[in-house]
Amino acid sequence: MSITPTFDGLTVGNTYGALLLGTFFSLVLYGLILHQTYRYIRLHPHDYTYIQVLVASSLILETLHTVCTMHANYHALVTNYFNPIALLRKVWSLNALILTGELSKISTFPFFIRRLYFIPGNSIYTVVLSTVFLAVDLGFSLGMTIRLFQSTDLATFLTVVIKDKETYLVQGKFAAAVATHIMLTGSLVYAVHRGQKTRKERKSVADLCMLYVVNTGLLVSVVDVIAWIIASVQPGTGWWIGLLLVTVKLYMVTFLAVSSDMTITFISFSSTRSLNSRQQLLARGGIDIFGTDSTTERNFISRAQLLATAERYNAPQLPERAPTRIDIKVATEVEEGDAGEDSLSRTSHSSMIIEEGKVVRM
Repeated sequence: MSITPTFDGLTVGNTYGALLLGTFFSLVLYGLILHQTYRYIRLHPHDYTYIQVLVASSLILETLHTVCTMHANYHALVTNYFNPIALLRKVWSLNALILTGELSKISTFPFFIRRLYFIPGNSIYTVVLSTVFLAVDLGFSLGMTIRLFQSTDLATFLTVVIKDKETYLVQGKFAAAVATHIMLTGSLVYAVHRGQKTRKERKSVADLCMLYVVNTGLLVSVVDVIAWIIASVQPGTGWWIGLLLVTVKLYMVTFLAVSSDMTITFISFSSTRSLNSRQQLLARGGIDIFGTDSTTERNFISRAQLLATAERYNAPQLPERAPTRIDIKVATEVEEGDAGEDSLSRTSHSSMIIEEGKVVRM
């Protein structure tokens, strides 16, 4: 099924011209991505295999998306410069433009979703909702790609499909994308702000911008909202597609910035620990460093492993509300008596509490 062409209100400037400007800005960001990838390889040669695979696959998809944008512009504005009729025919790179961009963006999201999971205080429902909205975004993008394949040219796709008949495709896509940003960026900004309030060190304006604007994904969110506004006001033009090209690159820039930079530090966590008596420890068949009454609900090793993983995902940690407290209880059993006689045992108990740097013996 094909869609007949129309050129109502469209010019080369607001179709391929908008696409060309978006390509210019996205190429600048692609150069930054290459530099970030090189820096990541140098700084983290022994990183988690999972993250290395994400970086490699995202870079491949970004490169494919960049090739599609350049080829579409070159085909329309250079190869067929003296043949305007050629604009009535689409080329493979234009058909694959939206799909490759979405695949490139989606490839970075497992990192962001997992990062959100490691932020204390976030419900599992937040992670699930972010994943659902991401899937909805991909679904609408696939629908737009199908309609782009069915359209005879870019002008027909913009006017007949996006502007007149199926406006819900672009509106649904941006609505789902913004909802995902609210979940991801909102949680990160809140966690970073809480963490910075408990720290006394001062950061420069550049560091704060990097921390709040880039590392949290706030910049991507702002550009996506602007693209949504343009798509709502001028749905029949290609300006929102030009901004979409920039947004795709910003996702990768944010991903690599977080992967390579450890600017988000961890807030010291508090805990109440307990060492039980000798009889209780032996009854368990070993030594329990932290008792079952631990307020962190994790033993030391698992807690350290969790923090190490969260640190690699650069997930900010919120301070816990309980004061720092270590409660140590020791039971000592002493046997008295001469050899050959019945021995008597005497048990003494002692405890020591360490709280906020003070040692209190009891």
